[in-house]
Amino acid sequence: MIKKTEWKDAGKNIKHQKPQTNFISLLYRGGFILALLLPNFAAAGFEEGWAAYQHQDYAAALREWQLLAEQGDAIAQNNLGVMYDKGQGVAQDDQATAKWFRLAAEHGNVSAQYFLGNMYRSGQGVPKDEQEADKWHRLAKQGDEKRKNLLGVESEINR
Repeated sequence: MIKKTEWKDAGKNIKHQKPQTNFISLLYRGGFILALLLPNFAAAGFEEGWAAYQHQDYAAALREWQLLAEQGDAIAQNNLGVMYDKGQGVAQDDQATAKWFRLAAEHGNVSAQYFLGNMYRSGQGVPKDEQEADKWHRLAKQGDEKRKNLLGVESEINR
């Protein structure tokens, strides 16, 4: 917040902008800067996790993605589901796989919806349930169709 004050200099009015340095103003500006930086920190953690995963450093990928997944990042949740399913950096665990796929699926992650449907179809880590499998597969198909429609609209716009 900037306050304008008038100063007299040799009989002339000069406008001078003086920054307000009270505590509320500093908090506001600091919070704004923090809000701008937080998505970058999350993106950095995800990218670091992806780089580690590609180099088969699964423990490092798990460290990067765990916090993001716990904060509700659906892609990180899906990735943890894959890691628990394959036993990458963790002991293979069907219940943990289902947990992470369910969280990601509930956030609209199409891959997780599809994999969770497969788990219900086979009874892997969850009770076998054809209706639940059909529900998740249907949601995955709808999400995939929306994605394809959006990509189609985007390609039409970019022509």
